Amino acid sequence: MVICMRKIPLILLFLILLFVPYARAEQEIRVRLTNRTTEYALHISLKGDYTSEDRRMFFQKGSDLTFSTDGKVLYLHTGKLAMDLGTDWKMCTCSEKEDPSGFYFTGEKNLFEGDLRLHIENGTIVSTLYLDIETYLLGVVPYEMGESFPLEALKAQSVAARTYALASVNKGNGYDVVDSTNDQVYRGRLERNVLSEQAVNNTKGIVVTYNHEPAVCYYTASNGGYTELPEIIWPGKAYDYFKVTEDPYDLQNGKSVIKRASIKKERKGRGVNDPLNVFLMDAIHTTNINLGSDAKLERIEGIDADYEKDGHTVRSLLFTVVIDNAGESKTIDFSVPFYGKLEQLLELSINQYSNEVLQIINIGDAFNLETRRFGHGVGLSQRGAEQMALNGLYYYDILSFYYPGTTLMGIVDSEKEKPAPNQHLRFTPEPSPSPTPRPTLMPVTIPDDQTIVGQIVNIQEDSSVNLREYPAFSGTIIRRLYLGQKMIVESTQDDGWVKVRTDSVEGYVRGEYVEVIQNVAH
Repeated sequence: MVICMRKIPLILLFLILLFVPYARAEQEIRVRLTNRTTEYALHISLKGDYTSEDRRMFFQKGSDLTFSTDGKVLYLHTGKLAMDLGTDWKMCTCSEKEDPSGFYFTGEKNLFEGDLRLHIENGTIVSTLYLDIETYLLGVVPYEMGESFPLEALKAQSVAARTYALASVNKGNGYDVVDSTNDQVYRGRLERNVLSEQAVNNTKGIVVTYNHEPAVCYYTASNGGYTELPEIIWPGKAYDYFKVTEDPYDLQNGKSVIKRASIKKERKGRGVNDPLNVFLMDAIHTTNINLGSDAKLERIEGIDADYEKDGHTVRSLLFTVVIDNAGESKTIDFSVPFYGKLEQLLELSINQYSNEVLQIINIGDAFNLETRRFGHGVGLSQRGAEQMALNGLYYYDILSFYYPGTTLMGIVDSEKEKPAPNQHLRFTPEPSPSPTPRPTLMPVTIPDDQTIVGQIVNIQEDSSVNLREYPAFSGTIIRRLYLGQKMIVESTQDDGWVKVRTDSVEGYVRGEYVEVIQNVAH
């Protein structure tokens, strides 16, 4: 029987492909926490139960642990107890059905989930987190892309980040990835990021493969209208599924970074102290062209660019200029490197990679120069993906555009078994501590019947939500709000934040935790 593929809906065809399993199933990722390397001490608070890897120590949820070093040995301090842990130690989560579990670095709100290995390296404490890839992505996607992006773009980011992590497994050095832009930004789970979490969950287990292996899914903030080749950025790293491709979506996105400069053709009369004139004359004097010491730049006849082999990334600029050399006009062609002093002089620098896409526009009396590209430009463009999603395309359309010739496949699930703690260590003969009294709620004076009054909902009795100075998760935390706290609702915003106040404080809180009370008894 012959099946006409065009009659099969695209989404159904995609789902058929999706159920082809990916044979490898390494789902644990080792993340080197570079921001937690210290010569002094680490302080953490446990969100769940933990045991040492050898099961000789057990730590209950709520325990506060401090790790210090003298440069040679790792020490554990908890309460009035101190222990010598040697030079390498690991603690493993053993909480049962607790979501999320993990630990906090004391004084911070980011939840780090998984097992923690500490070891001494060059006299410092080095931290490495072991966790499953799906949980890892919950601490990556909100920081690599974020809640302001459309869902389909976040899905594409989730698959690319998952695949990049899988491709990095077992590369040696005692870890797979670091927590910075050298690999992928990982900051732990801060607060519930609804769209990012949905994107991770909706694409669970989906990876980009090439020849049945995970592709190295590099991605960038913006490619400037053309995708870059990895070997231009990282010599020796060439892959068949990266091509130089025109990207109209990145260009269409108004958030893509563009810098512009205008160079007037007529230079005569601008003076010997004009910065560009000085730069160009200095460049000419370093060549073998014989000019008098009083030679002056009169006019720029032409500007062209010399590009990398990708055909779009600029390397140097080719100038054709007219020089007044002791009363005689002389036309000179010469080349100067674009990056460094010239790019800085024209204020066209965008990023550290020195690989901007350059466009030169001749408008009559001037040359207009535009540079684009934020980041290395290889693989998925986050601004391009955003625009594709806004144009109604799906995440698999985005991935196939940026990684041509690849296939989407599903990972075979294999959950890691948590270590069982030594049951003799789980309980002690001491009485349980008295519960901490619940904080008193703040008073609220309601001025009139037209006032909108709300109260805090959707949290546990012993939990709280943060009241922030301004409407963003980066806003300074003013204080905590507890279940049932009543507040005057002053305004609501399109991005889900609500401005509230009590008799003593005002600030912003997420709308999902605020319930409007319709009938208020005075």
